[in-house]
Amino acid sequence: MSTRPSSDVCDALLAALGTVLSIGVVAVVAGRCLPKSDPHAQVVVAAPAPFKPQAAKAGQQKHLVTGLGGTYGAPPLRASLSDKPFCQTSLGRENHRFALEAVNEFHLYDFYARQAAHYLEHPQEKPDFLPPFTELDGGRLGHWGGTNEPGAGALERKQQEVFGTFTQRSGGDLQAVKSGSAKHPAVLLFNGRGDLREIRLDAGLAATGNGLTASPGVDTLGFNLAVVGGRTFLQGGGPLACRHAGTYLHGDKVIYRRRAADGAELLDAPQLFYTGPTPAETPVAARHLEWLGQADALEFQLSAAAGPAGALTPQAGPPGCELWSMPASGGHLHHLVWQEGAPALQLQVTPAGGRLKITGAGKGSRLHVLTWVDGEASGATLAAALRAQPATAPGDLIHGGPQRFPETIRVTGVRNADRAMAGGAYEMDDIPVPSDNPWRAPMCLSGIAFDKDGAAYVCSMTGDVWKVTGLNDDLDRVIWKRYASGLPQPMGMQMEGGNLCVSTAHHIVRLHDLNNDGEADYTEIIDRVDLPNPGGGCSRQGLGRDSAGNFFFAVPAGIFRLSPDGQKLDAVGGFMRNPLGLATRADGLCLSDSSEGDTDNGTCSICESAHPENAQSPAKRRRILYLPRGLDNSPGGRQFLSEPRFGPLGQGIVGLSYGTGTHYLILRDPNDGAPQAAMVPLPGDFAAGMVQLQINPADGQLYTVGIDGWGDYAVAEGALHRVRWTGKKTPLPVSWEGCNNGILVRFSEPLSTEAIKPESCFVQQWNNVDSAHTYGSPDYSVKKPDQIGHDRLRVAGVRVLEGGRALFVEIPDLLPAMSTQVYALLKDASGAPVKLDLYATLNRLRPDLAGFAPGRAGKPRDLVVPTRQANGNTYQNVLAYFDLAAGRNTAARPVGAQVTYKPDALNYAWIRENLLTKQQCFACHGPGTQHDYSTYAGLMTKVNVANPGHSPLLGMLSTQSMPPYPMPTVHPTLQQAVLEWIKKGAPE
Repeated sequence: MSTRPSSDVCDALLAALGTVLSIGVVAVVAGRCLPKSDPHAQVVVAAPAPFKPQAAKAGQQKHLVTGLGGTYGAPPLRASLSDKPFCQTSLGRENHRFALEAVNEFHLYDFYARQAAHYLEHPQEKPDFLPPFTELDGGRLGHWGGTNEPGAGALERKQQEVFGTFTQRSGGDLQAVKSGSAKHPAVLLFNGRGDLREIRLDAGLAATGNGLTASPGVDTLGFNLAVVGGRTFLQGGGPLACRHAGTYLHGDKVIYRRRAADGAELLDAPQLFYTGPTPAETPVAARHLEWLGQADALEFQLSAAAGPAGALTPQAGPPGCELWSMPASGGHLHHLVWQEGAPALQLQVTPAGGRLKITGAGKGSRLHVLTWVDGEASGATLAAALRAQPATAPGDLIHGGPQRFPETIRVTGVRNADRAMAGGAYEMDDIPVPSDNPWRAPMCLSGIAFDKDGAAYVCSMTGDVWKVTGLNDDLDRVIWKRYASGLPQPMGMQMEGGNLCVSTAHHIVRLHDLNNDGEADYTEIIDRVDLPNPGGGCSRQGLGRDSAGNFFFAVPAGIFRLSPDGQKLDAVGGFMRNPLGLATRADGLCLSDSSEGDTDNGTCSICESAHPENAQSPAKRRRILYLPRGLDNSPGGRQFLSEPRFGPLGQGIVGLSYGTGTHYLILRDPNDGAPQAAMVPLPGDFAAGMVQLQINPADGQLYTVGIDGWGDYAVAEGALHRVRWTGKKTPLPVSWEGCNNGILVRFSEPLSTEAIKPESCFVQQWNNVDSAHTYGSPDYSVKKPDQIGHDRLRVAGVRVLEGGRALFVEIPDLLPAMSTQVYALLKDASGAPVKLDLYATLNRLRPDLAGFAPGRAGKPRDLVVPTRQANGNTYQNVLAYFDLAAGRNTAARPVGAQVTYKPDALNYAWIRENLLTKQQCFACHGPGTQHDYSTYAGLMTKVNVANPGHSPLLGMLSTQSMPPYPMPTVHPTLQQAVLEWIKKGAPE
């Protein structure tokens, strides 16, 4: 448990003192590796109870990321921005099972619903303009709250993963093949096309941290791969003008499948081994090629040694071989070349360029190229020994090899794990993820698919695929088996017949288990055209298929459709900022997402691909739903569902929130060619930021996977959950219409038909500003676009229609808006309470619903998204709103005196005199106070020497939260002196 005071105590303390809390202890769990045991034995992981807060480790601190700008990633820690109860982070936490986790200590839950309930419970409060969302964590920690703090990672991994024979990472389009021996390990580095870049001797693989996790030495997100140590042996080499078509794995051997420009395919088996007289063992690089069909001429670039290159000269070699040599650093470079099989090859070497031209190849032709460096000018002695050894035949290695991951891990699931869903129409089950595994493999789960028998395949961002079986009703014997590894950042999966298709950073691939041993032996590249570069270190997001077999994926450049044969690529959607999920309907309509940012994305949104249903839409970028930031600050995936066994949600669209670890129902209204959508939050909290979801064909229930990565409230490194329909019937929204005179909502089950008072319903609207140069946006009035806040709308009446299956809320002043909340207290047919909480985007108002008074005349019909080139700092704009609402005119605060200083004189004594004493800090931070800065050790709790610009002390000063209003702010020269003191190492 965290040692910080509880949120309500913090609220009272901060409101009273206007001071800043210290950053307390965060709960982390060290990554542990299970001992290697009998490779055929099961590794049993005890099933946890529903996720519980972990115990803090002594001496560990959660360091706040702060800086002089006070902007994204650099906020201060302060009190809640408003005294309204729905703004208090200490309230509304009862139904959230992870509320006690450190990352959720200041999590502001259910802001809009609590806001609506407050005004319904206090009818005497009738302001026209209501407070906007306060920012995450009640505005205590800036725009993104505490979710980006380095110590906010759910699992601290201290050990590198154990890399397999073949590994890829998204960064740099790099492929690495481990070879050599235990005594002399080597790494062969290839580029994304499968061309050899270099060979490193005495080298192993180690990931470098991505900077987003608590342990930057472990790459849990698959962003980076580094070769540690070693020395360059050879550079370049291999078939030219070939396209990478796939990769076979056979034990510790890697076999590339290549496609030449003429379409001919060949196999390429690279390796490095040691041979020669002891103790002077000689490293030899080998390339074994085998053609799978008739081919035109092909050129093979011979590998070069480090240093100046000369011309090759022919040498006398073994019978039937060609031997070429040249001087090189450390001796002489030698190439031994020979062919086998039929038809026979014609070989021609270009000595100056080191190229080998190959003609006459056909199915069964084989070529062997061995390269080494030694002190012998001719190389004949070793060449004879090498030729005498049996040569690898690549064609013998493409039918499946021995298992690489024979171990299995057994876990026991937890049914009905979330009390917020217990007893309802849907319950949540937890399926433990084996973060402790024999390979120390990070388990940031990023995709899920099912085979026809109900076995789940889940991928991790670091490139693994796991098969999960035993997903019965009780979840009492769930088995995890590693199925594949080495994929570059897989982020979406689909089952195609019996094969798994995966969307990765570089390609769309199909995995084959060639010998039915439960592991993928062949990764086939489906795309035969160049795919768009995801950019920004991102991967291809999601993977969808339509009824015609086309593949769909999303990248920032748009949504793309790839033909089933991989030869035709079409753009079917426009720009999106950092999309994370993709839903594809059978007819090819796709729903992707765009994250908030500084490229005209004032808030997150759900957008569509081009489709006849939206050809005439007035919506910007075909956006159908703008996500209220308090509900989803970073969207995950979504799916079109068609599964009657999943109850009323089984015919709708379910979306996931990555940022908040929640899910919601999406109701798409085709709206006569101007599509728009509404979202309805669903109860329950997932253990991680959720990214993908799929229906299991065996049980008809919904399974979700998620990760802990960046800007999320995750409490687990990776998560796998089942959302299960209990069969209980309860009214859930199934469709809606936004009309000129109100909003119509239809339900899955009938409501009570008794009269409903308008006072039981609350409606508010707001917009956000799209800006090219501002990150995010506050909530703005629709009626007064320059005013921050929400518009409360008058409800003229509420009527139940269609035998209780529909509800119409009369709203005469309803306007097109990015976000419209309808909150109503209703009853079902039995009289039990039902709560409606719906958030709609109104792209175009339908005509008035007949039978009701018309809406206000002269209103605009279509939504026009507010747009500005720049909109200031979002967090500071929100701060200013709440400061003015509380009567704090912070813009008129005086500025403290300017200081002069000599950098050499900066030490704690100088800071104490010029900052702490003269700025009256000791009134709240003197001896004996909770946050005592009167000692060097006390102040150092707010200093980050490793990253001076991210010191909490600077964040407090630059964002003017310290000293508290109405005291003068600290002059910029004094702030600069503090920064320079920290850069010096903060001497005492």
